[in-house]
Amino acid sequence: FPVTIRVDRATLYESQAGSLRESGRSGVVVAGAEESVSDRDITFRLSPGSGRVSEFFISAQGVQQSFVPTLRSEVTFNYHQRLEYLVFGLYFGVVAVMALYNLSLFFVVRETVYLWYVGAIVFFHGFCFAGLMGATNFFLWPEATTFAQRQLPASAPLGLLFTVLFAYQFLQIKQNHPRVAKLLRALCVVLVVHFSLSFFLFDVWHITIGFIFQVAA
Repeated sequence: FPVTIRVDRATLYESQAGSLRESGRSGVVVAGAEESVSDRDITFRLSPGSGRVSEFFISAQGVQQSFVPTLRSEVTFNYHQRLEYLVFGLYFGVVAVMALYNLSLFFVVRETVYLWYVGAIVFFHGFCFAGLMGATNFFLWPEATTFAQRQLPASAPLGLLFTVLFAYQFLQIKQNHPRVAKLLRALCVVLVVHFSLSFFLFDVWHITIGFIFQVAA
């Protein structure tokens, strides 16, 4: 099992008699039903022929991440996958509890700062971080390939927008630092524009420019 970081599309080829034969597909834009092995990573099952040397090649495409192939036995892979399910279950559980708790505080005290905090937890710590790990695509929408491809570039600026709004109100930036307040308001506008464009644009320049503003946020 070569396991890789999430990329848009990867195809496994096996060399046979001087030609390449396709042996499997995986990736963000490949529906879950078409993937060789059901996993959050790019994963293929290798079946080398007995008594001969087998050569395999991976063709990968993507604008977000590169990949690092690794090999695992089936027993090791299954153990690692079960452990990942447990870790992601605990992580999503903590995110859900924090979001619901602060959402209940918002309805009780009616302070929007709690609403911004809920948005930051759900979209940045939830969808964005889990999207980087390939968990959202695997667990939530394995067949929605177009949405799966654009979910991460959209959730990152949205989550950071809520994070900036939370800091803006919680730290009382407008009263304490008027100049910084102007910069943060401009940054919020940029994040909104980047979030909106994520539904229409998907290329390396859009991802790179968006990442720069996300670091600033």
